[in-house]
Amino acid sequence: GTFALENGDEALALETALERLEIFRAFGARQLISLSLYELASLLWRQGKFEPLKAMIEESLALAREAGDQAGIARALHFQGRLALRSSDFTAAREFFEQAQAIFLQVGDTTALADIRTELEGLASKVSRD
Repeated sequence: GTFALENGDEALALETALERLEIFRAFGARQLISLSLYELASLLWRQGKFEPLKAMIEESLALAREAGDQAGIARALHFQGRLALRSSDFTAAREFFEQAQAIFLQVGDTTALADIRTELEGLASKVSRD
């Protein structure tokens, strides 16, 4: 799937992501289901298919919490922030970003922290304009 995406074959990447999700669901692997839902949502976001994303990310978050996967929780919260920002719910976006930031700080994910800080800065500029 990653190889397909890197080579511009989004259809194959989507097919592979769906197959992977189905396999992980069959085994009941919560943490891997959570990650697969996140990755699938990211792919759909790239394709501009926003409708199913909220439910996918909510399930990803719930499964990450059940599995005790802190990085997965932070990823899902970050994605929820992006969805809130997309719908101009700046208050919710800030809350999601700040929760994700705290967890990324705990797990030491400096790349994700940089992304969150950039989005928080962008959010601050949007709020100050409104």
